[in-house]
Amino acid sequence: MPTFETLVIVSWAVFVLQLLLFALYALPLQPISFECQSEKKGYLNVAGLGFVRIWHADALKDLASSNRMAMVSAGHLRLSVRRAQQELQAQPPHYTRFLHILKMELRHLLLRLVLVNLCTNCTKLEVLLVSTALALRMDAELEQDPCRDFDKKTEYGGAGGNAYVIRFTKRCGTIPPGSVAKAFVDDDLFDSSYRVLNNLLDVKALAGLVPEKKKFDGLCVHVKKTDDCCSTWKATRTCHFLVMQDGGAKTLEQCVEGYALSAGKLKELVLSAITAALSFHRKGWYHGDYQLKNLMVDHVCAPKTLKVVDLDGMGNVDGTAGEVWNKPHRMLKDYAMLFGSCDLGAMPIEEFTYKSPTAQQEAHRIAAAVAPVMSPFCHGAWNSSPEDIVELGRRLKSTVEGVN
Repeated sequence: MPTFETLVIVSWAVFVLQLLLFALYALPLQPISFECQSEKKGYLNVAGLGFVRIWHADALKDLASSNRMAMVSAGHLRLSVRRAQQELQAQPPHYTRFLHILKMELRHLLLRLVLVNLCTNCTKLEVLLVSTALALRMDAELEQDPCRDFDKKTEYGGAGGNAYVIRFTKRCGTIPPGSVAKAFVDDDLFDSSYRVLNNLLDVKALAGLVPEKKKFDGLCVHVKKTDDCCSTWKATRTCHFLVMQDGGAKTLEQCVEGYALSAGKLKELVLSAITAALSFHRKGWYHGDYQLKNLMVDHVCAPKTLKVVDLDGMGNVDGTAGEVWNKPHRMLKDYAMLFGSCDLGAMPIEEFTYKSPTAQQEAHRIAAAVAPVMSPFCHGAWNSSPEDIVELGRRLKSTVEGVN
């Protein structure tokens, strides 16, 4: 299919050809004279750049109706018609004369076509210039922000299958491969999440934000729509993306359900998750949704590569002492979501569909071991202190290490 630029070029080429045709054919430089037996002189008429003699014997009515004869009133027309009927004699067709008269008629039609074509071509040229300017502006923006169009560089559901999380499979500007980005459409939520993430750069166990490329906007077409998420986000709507580097390749949920993990490897993965939680609990922060789907590792599920993602819900607000959802309660929730305990909405760790029977058995042993450690805090963590929850994390780590 031809492009708009090609259409404009072809249109102007046709316009030039029309000009040449008009100049060489419709504007005769030398008048042509004819003779008629019954009307020797004929009528002078302006044609092109000079005068030409015409005879109304051939096309009297057509010439008169187009006002190209040397007549100034309807009376002259009636007189000429009467004289033609009385004096002119029938003559054989004179085709050269016919063609000359036809050319005179076509001249004005062609002139109108040339003028119309000039106007339309100028409009097309203006549209082309505007579109070219917009394209150049977009190219400049893409050069400064090479990740605005990143369909071919991402995979959907990079973190736990969340539809609004994407993972970069290739380098995109300053974004290294393996980074994850979460999409927002709510401006206030995006701004608050960005402020939270800016305070977590020193937490080594967390993914962290990409240097010099912490956020950018892009069309929501990049976000996969599902029934559970984002189904109302129009593709043309602007999404705000927060990018976290070293996002990993697989979530722990994908590892336990997609790989035949050994019992030892499952234990190491759980210990890595507890260690990461301890790292930000010591700094007074909590995650908010510390499930297996928000813990990522490399493509072979190596425990030492664990990274925490989906950090936008993290916070360090103290809350009110002795009331639910204060800081100690939210810190406890991180461990409850990890193990699926305390009835806070997360799937118990032993109920996942493990691909490995030995890993399934190990999950049951871990769950049974941590249950008595977690139980005293499930319904009273808000009466504890952040230091108590940090100590709880240390006890959980020791308990899991002791599972045989």
